[in-house]
Amino acid sequence: MVLKAEVMDAGGAKVFFGTLALIMFVTIVYTCQVDGSPFRAELLTPWMICTLVDFYLQTLLLLCWMWYKETSCTARIAWTFIFCGLGSLGSLGYVVFQFSKLATGQPLHKILLRHPPLSDARLLSGAVS
Repeated sequence: MVLKAEVMDAGGAKVFFGTLALIMFVTIVYTCQVDGSPFRAELLTPWMICTLVDFYLQTLLLLCWMWYKETSCTARIAWTFIFCGLGSLGSLGYVVFQFSKLATGQPLHKILLRHPPLSDARLLSGAVS
């Protein structure tokens, strides 16, 4: 028996990741209103430090992908600040932004690579921006 997996299209991905971004935004606003600022000394425990190291290592991975995708140095720097400053909300924003470039029905793997991809000649000549 062969099972075919139904693959989400670009429209579904936009809705899914947009919903995740909205949930993250609402969670941040709610937590700040109920508990106050997250920048307090009593919150700086060894587990918080471990969580921050874990988060920023994951952010580094996403930054590597984003720096590969973006060809503009300005966009790279702006998205770097957004990723580091807004955390998951910034990362989700970037993913939703990438999905918004796809037409409904296009396969999702199209967001993983540059469009148009760099030619082998440009890569070999070192003419990469």
